[in-house]
Amino acid sequence: MRVEPQEPELASGWIEDDVAEEFPELTLRWTWVEGRARRSPKAVKRRLVDLSDAVSGREAVILRNRPIAAAYRVFERQVGLDPDVDRGPLENALLDRLLRGEFQTDGLPADACKIAAVETGVPVWAIDAATLVGTLGICAVQPGELLGRGEEAIPIETGRLAVGDLQGPVAVLFSGPGPGVGPTRRTQTIALFAVGVEGVLEPLVDEALEIAAAICLEPAA
Repeated sequence: MRVEPQEPELASGWIEDDVAEEFPELTLRWTWVEGRARRSPKAVKRRLVDLSDAVSGREAVILRNRPIAAAYRVFERQVGLDPDVDRGPLENALLDRLLRGEFQTDGLPADACKIAAVETGVPVWAIDAATLVGTLGICAVQPGELLGRGEEAIPIETGRLAVGDLQGPVAVLFSGPGPGVGPTRRTQTIALFAVGVEGVLEPLVDEALEIAAAICLEPAA
């Protein structure tokens, strides 16, 4: 008898008070699935091929200027990022489509984040859940804090907005995870997170996370 996969449990992350006051529309949603970094199965690769056929080069240019993608670009500029330099999953995927003629496979969970971003416009990131201490949230970086974990952690500019936990920042907001937190072949549980901004409703953020989580659970083939 075939057992249907359960829907992933979704949670809201905390927002530091000063950050919430300045950016009241800012939200963080996250979930977790059993899995590790691995080669994408055939079903995921086929999905990338189908997505490449559906999104032409011209469509890729249009997609990055549609309301959802545009909302993220506006917010990124508000917090001092350049979306053409500090590219997230959607920007990187569309650039691949334009330059290489197709969406490239980078294995899981990267392909899961890529597909979710292209299909919804909402960027999704993945980290090794074992590196987390407590729950995820959004905060402003404090003096002396480092980005990432262990000996790989690097300095980060004070005041930058970051996704973090009780131990400190794990990702610069919209720039992706820092050193030492990414999923590896030894990872047992993957944490997926996405950020909502003004103009991006929570149900769409949740849809992106659900897509990415389902793809991460695709059986090897």
